[in-house]
Amino acid sequence: MLDFKWNPELAREVEMEEAIEDARDEGRAEGERNEKLNNLRSLLKNTNFSVEQAMSALGIELALRKEYMALL
Repeated sequence: MLDFKWNPELAREVEMEEAIEDARDEGRAEGERNEKLNNLRSLLKNTNFSVEQAMSALGIELALRKEYMALL
């Protein structure tokens, strides 16, 4: 049989590591979104692309296009 003792300090450490990882993931996603938004603006400014053409060129998923339209 396993002898398990609850270690609240270790539990807090694990929770903190998970929170840090979640924050990193959110930061990466936000950075990627901002980069695509900047690239979208650049394509619209420097080409004759429509918004839909620019989003297609950048590989922006159909489900996310309304979000990008609102940010333009």
